[in-house]
Amino acid sequence: MTENEIAYIIRGGILEVYNTLGAGLLEWVYVQALEYELRGKVVFVEREVLLPVLYKNIKMDLGYWLNLLVNNRII
Repeated sequence: MTENEIAYIIRGGILEVYNTLGAGLLEWVYVQALEYELRGKVVFVEREVLLPVLYKNIKMDLGYWLNLLVNNRII
């Protein structure tokens, strides 16, 4: 699957979540709902993935948390 195909599926999932839940909820609710929408449509969905920071070739586990990582390519 190409990045464009995956992005199309993600956008569809986002619209489905928004149309179902509406606005005003906590971010965590939308992330979990989107993960649910994507699970059957893409190969791999992972939630709360640590993205480490590299500083002078040292891997620091003080990096960023990715809400969702889809097919190991799209954040």
